[in-house]
Amino acid sequence: MGAAKTLGVELTVASEVPSAFEEAEPAGLVTLDFADAERAARQVREFAARYPVDGVTGVDDDTVVVAAAVAETLRLRGDP
Repeated sequence: MGAAKTLGVELTVASEVPSAFEEAEPAGLVTLDFADAERAARQVREFAARYPVDGVTGVDDDTVVVAAAVAETLRLRGDP
């Protein structure tokens, strides 16, 4: 998050657990089903219809699988 701020990049943080702040910051927080990468990719496609997504990065073993599915669904450059 610090790197994104330094670079001036808008960042959306995804979590499995809904945030109390998600309603107040809808472009910055999104809840996804990390247990089902294809479902998470569909959720991000719906999110991206309102808030453009230019890239995606996973931060651990589970979320890199989700990130790859999201990148494929949104046709973003990445390594499947």
